[in-house]
Amino acid sequence: MRIEIIRGLPLESRGLRAFLGTIGLMAIAAARFFPFDQMPPICTFRRLTGHPCVGCGMTRSWVHFAHGRAADAFVQSPLGAVLFLAMIGALLYLALRSFTGIPALRVRMNPVSWWVLGGTSVVLVAIHWLYLELSGVAL
Repeated sequence: MRIEIIRGLPLESRGLRAFLGTIGLMAIAAARFFPFDQMPPICTFRRLTGHPCVGCGMTRSWVHFAHGRAADAFVQSPLGAVLFLAMIGALLYLALRSFTGIPALRVRMNPVSWWVLGGTSVVLVAIHWLYLELSGVAL
């Protein structure tokens, strides 16, 4: 796997950058201001099986993070907390790339690296689901 910094490489259209940034900001604003804590859990998988799905607790994790409770976010859903941080990073990258012209980052991987990344992702998601199942915090 190789990360390259490429100067002068245009980032997608301004409209696409604005669209992606708006979606990210809206998701964070919803986590901060929408009263998710007053809503019942709506996971169909959990209702049908009695077990949490891989995404159970992610919304509550984002809400905790948006209210400044990072530790609670990681306890609620480690994957949700990591995705929240990834969203913040993506928004910062989009803003910096759009307004300062920082060089683009491109990741190039050979087929073996893709398989390793995919396998590692599957294992990490399975560990996350096992955490949700055993901890009971996503209930």
